[in-house]
Amino acid sequence: MPSSETWRLFFAVLIPDDVREGAVRLQRELAPALRGMVKWVEPENLHVTLKFIGNVPAHVVGKIEEIGREASAAAQGGQLVARGIGAFPNLRRPRVIWVGLDGDVPALADVAGRLDQMLADAHIAQPESRPFAAHLTLGRIRRGARPPDLTSIVGRLGNAELGPVPFGEFVLMRSHLRPSGPVYEVVARFAATGKPQQGE
Repeated sequence: MPSSETWRLFFAVLIPDDVREGAVRLQRELAPALRGMVKWVEPENLHVTLKFIGNVPAHVVGKIEEIGREASAAAQGGQLVARGIGAFPNLRRPRVIWVGLDGDVPALADVAGRLDQMLADAHIAQPESRPFAAHLTLGRIRRGARPPDLTSIVGRLGNAELGPVPFGEFVLMRSHLRPSGPVYEVVARFAATGKPQQGE
């Protein structure tokens, strides 16, 4: 790898196709009320972020994979459910629109915390300043847009449930930034109770 090359990386949990399809339906239901104010996440890019790392030198990737292996050795798998719509910082002033996760969230949070701490200890990424919030991002409000209060809109959709999200592994992803949007590539896979399998 060239010493000057950088990789944009993050750890994530991938979602099943039926949950992906449900998320796209929600995007379509929300879109009319937001009138082009949102940059929706492309269907193939939908995922649950465990830890965003950012740009790192290429020679550090091996160390990050090692951290993933160490975190996976202590990881406990579980079953999550994608359910409910929310927004950061809140529905009245949304900046990020998401679907929440219920179920074995503590297992997910434990892995996220381990990755965060080990990456910080290795001086690869800054530690998170906020507690881990398990969610699936649907879209982000475009810069300069003033979105409406989503409370009533979300209320009409009810407690939307998209389906189960098995948590048996997590992945290290590389983000290739393109003019049309990011393209994600799996670098390595890490079983929650075993060794990683190299990604495609």
